[in-house]
Amino acid sequence: MAAQLSDSSLVAGYKQTVRAIRQGRAVKVFIATDADPAIFETVKKTAEIAGIPAKETTMRELGRACGIDVPTSAAACVTLKGNYSISTKEREKIKSDFPHFDSKIGQ
Repeated sequence: MAAQLSDSSLVAGYKQTVRAIRQGRAVKVFIATDADPAIFETVKKTAEIAGIPAKETTMRELGRACGIDVPTSAAACVTLKGNYSISTKEREKIKSDFPHFDSKIGQ
């Protein structure tokens, strides 16, 4: 997995990952199975709605793969310019499924 992340630009952390997905910049998502269940489900569902493949791993392994000294719950390989943006209908679906979801992410 480390090779997959080091070969492209990436973002690490829950908010940055969800923002990259919603802005259409994420091309692959990594989610830690040992992260908070609400975070795990939100990232997984957001990636699924956007049609982005998601790979499951652990927080420790993901942190190491991202080159940071702390575990992280999510990360994404990104492009510089987005090519997909989640529609208002899709955003509302995410908000209804995950009431704790920060609706300002990615806007």
